[in-house]
Amino acid sequence: MKPKTLLLALFAFLLLTASECEKKDLTTLPPETQEGKNTFGCLINGEVFVKSQKVPIFTSAISASYSLGAQILGIRVYTHPYGYVHLDVEPLYNVQPMTFFRCYFSPLQSESGECYSFGGKNIGIIELTCFDVANRIVSGRFSFDGQCLDIYENPIGNSIVHITEGRFDIKLEIYE
Repeated sequence: MKPKTLLLALFAFLLLTASECEKKDLTTLPPETQEGKNTFGCLINGEVFVKSQKVPIFTSAISASYSLGAQILGIRVYTHPYGYVHLDVEPLYNVQPMTFFRCYFSPLQSESGECYSFGGKNIGIIELTCFDVANRIVSGRFSFDGQCLDIYENPIGNSIVHITEGRFDIKLEIYE
């Protein structure tokens, strides 16, 4: 078989197998699980946002990290429709639900052009349903109301987003 023909056959095979991949439903929230399935979803002003399949180069669509020394849990997720959710909890006590240390939603394109993100400090609630350091799994629910912030995290204007019905189930990275 000629190299050109082989290359063409390989390309056709890849196209066919790629089209048979399981499509992710980006219109409903994922089920609540506690298995480290790397799922994430929430409603932002009533609109479904779930973990995105497309992310900027050299980044992960979803990550959760825990610093043993500082006792900070950080969750970072690129969402679909396009945006970024950043949640920090500090310190982790056994009190449930907990208040966020910081939480933000950053739309990748702001409608007003002036809001860099929506969020703030000590404004939301998070309930960890699974925090398993041995198996490296963190799962839970969250909600918060975020105020419009400029690039320096100063509140501007009166715009607020309502983040509700948040849920996540993520493989946990642990740092000293």
